[in-house]
Amino acid sequence: MLPTLSITITPNVIWQILLPVILICVVILLIYRRRIDREPNLLKRGFYLFRLNLILLGVFTGFIALLVFPLSPSLGSFGYPDTAEDVQSAEQILEYLQLYNQALVTSLNALTWFFYLFAIWFLTALYSFAVLIKDALLARPTRQP
Repeated sequence: MLPTLSITITPNVIWQILLPVILICVVILLIYRRRIDREPNLLKRGFYLFRLNLILLGVFTGFIALLVFPLSPSLGSFGYPDTAEDVQSAEQILEYLQLYNQALVTSLNALTWFFYLFAIWFLTALYSFAVLIKDALLARPTRQP
């Protein structure tokens, strides 16, 4: 029998890994945003900033997918009884149900946080892009007939 590797992921471990990644992304965003803010053309500035936010969002999303989704238990990894004879007692049924419930809850929590962070980051980038486009359109001289 081969030994198996069991990894226990707690919220503290996830935050110990996730927090530095968030901080690195924010630092990169601030450094490049300072460079982008020097651009005199407001439309170019808006597109550069939106592109930077989308790139960082992609990096962050990829990191989350690599970190959380493979570590959340898969329902197929628990096995299942092939016949009714494999389940002899109520305790065995309870054990299967508890394992499946734990896997579902862990996966649902991972997806919930993933979608929450994705939506917040994307909407923030979209809002800052819209503000820059509005400023560019208001700064443009209007033609009078």
